[in-house]
Amino acid sequence: ALLDERTAELNDIAEKLKVGNVSDLPVKVASLNAELKDLRSQLDKAKAAAANQKVEGLFRSAKEVDGLKIFTAYFGGTGADSLRGMAERIRDQVPTGITVLCGESDGKVSMAVSVGREAMERGIKAGALAKLASAITGGNGGGKSDFAMAGVRDATKVDEALAAVPELARRLMK
Repeated sequence: ALLDERTAELNDIAEKLKVGNVSDLPVKVASLNAELKDLRSQLDKAKAAAANQKVEGLFRSAKEVDGLKIFTAYFGGTGADSLRGMAERIRDQVPTGITVLCGESDGKVSMAVSVGREAMERGIKAGALAKLASAITGGNGGGKSDFAMAGVRDATKVDEALAAVPELARRLMK
């Protein structure tokens, strides 16, 4: 009876996957997994391209604090890797830049912080800024002087954390 039940299940799965023979199921599943992986890769590339376009908008909306440019933004549907890429791009293009970007992907909110060379010379370290900004959300983070990542515990406090970045930067300056 158990064998008949399992055979019926396999036949049902084969029919749903449009496989003529149950013995072809492993090949079909491997093919679908490869296709899924490729589609995820394409989606990640598309998200990164969209994020890069958003970075261009950030350049126009930067705030200035004591000669340093502050870039802050929240991006829904943007994971930690994309945030990292955007923050590093700004850091590399704007030596006076301080960047704090937050994004949410799969229910997890992350924060990426980067600090340009000239901003670091003025005493601002990405790790310290990430720790202070993420603490507002109940999260924690840290990293190196030029780049850091942080977790956000309370997503409702992201706007508050981003709004606090100019003042936090002032506190960290030499």
